[in-house]
Amino acid sequence: MFGYSFGISDGRITLGDGSEVDCLQKVHPIGRHVAAGFAGSVNIGFAMIDELRRLADYKDPRIACDPEAVRKQWPGCARAVFNRFGPEDQTDQCHLMLFMVHPLQHGGNSGGLLEATIQSSFPVIEPE
Repeated sequence: MFGYSFGISDGRITLGDGSEVDCLQKVHPIGRHVAAGFAGSVNIGFAMIDELRRLADYKDPRIACDPEAVRKQWPGCARAVFNRFGPEDQTDQCHLMLFMVHPLQHGGNSGGLLEATIQSSFPVIEPE
């Protein structure tokens, strides 16, 4: 009735010595009707998830974030998060995908209007 969106990811990370380990959850719930997935720098990715939760998670269960507001505010927030890290993390970049279901607008028979926003690489912040 409210629509849905989902993301699927692997759990693989590449360590500094080039070895790979399957050990990391990369798609996370953010707030009511919002989830995000990341690739690239693990440190920056988790910082992005934390910042998204600050921006889009409300304690009151009657309130959900507005995807339009998140899209407008997110580039500046993401740039600030990325800039907090040194070159060793920034070299690995950060790729982020947001999955959102609009709490008020409807997408026809599918329920809520579904939106996915891809930020293909930080520090370049050009959402698709």
